[in-house]
Amino acid sequence: MKKQDIAATIKGLSPIMFDRFYDQSKTERAPRDKLYLSENMIVLPSANLWAFFTCQRTGCAKMFEGKPWMDYYRSCQSFLRIQEADILPLFDDKDKPIEFDDFEKKTYVYIANVLVGSGQKKSRMTIARPVVRMPWHLKFNMILFENKLITVKKLEEWLRIGGTLVALGNGRPRFGRFELNEWEVK
Repeated sequence: MKKQDIAATIKGLSPIMFDRFYDQSKTERAPRDKLYLSENMIVLPSANLWAFFTCQRTGCAKMFEGKPWMDYYRSCQSFLRIQEADILPLFDDKDKPIEFDDFEKKTYVYIANVLVGSGQKKSRMTIARPVVRMPWHLKFNMILFENKLITVKKLEEWLRIGGTLVALGNGRPRFGRFELNEWEVK
C-alpha cells in the first residue's frame, strides 16, 4: 500500500463561524465560549476536517460520491490521517496565528433569528455566534494510504470543490468557504 505525505494550505473565501460544542444543556453561553481557543489563539479542531471529508449528512463523501458514498466514507476514515494534534491554528495574511481580540477587528458576533425544531415543534430563537473575519488560512499535513477509492487526486478534488460547496465550521457553506491554496505531495 503506497503511503503519501501531503501538505495542504486552505485560504478562506468567507468568514468562518464557530459554535463549539459544550454539552447538551440548554444553558446559554457567551459568544466567546463558542470559539475554539488554545491560550488566546483561535484554532479549529481537526475533527472539523474529518467532518468536512466524512460527515454523514454534508461531508464530501456524501455530497460528491452518490450511492456508494458509504464506501468512500469508510475508506477515508480508514486510510487518511491528519498529522497535527487535535487543533489547527488559524493564521492571518501575515502568517501569524489569529488571536482572540474580544470582538474588535479580527472577530465579531453574528446574531440571527433562526427556525429550530421540526414538525409541530418549530419555533424561532435568536442565536449569537462568533465569527473570524477574512483573511484566514489553515495549514495541515495528512498521510494517505492509497486505496482504490481515496486517492491523492480524489482528496485534492474534494478540497478544491468542497471548499465552496461544503466549507468548514458553522453556518456553512455561507460561512467557512475556502480555496485550496497549496497542495504538495511529498
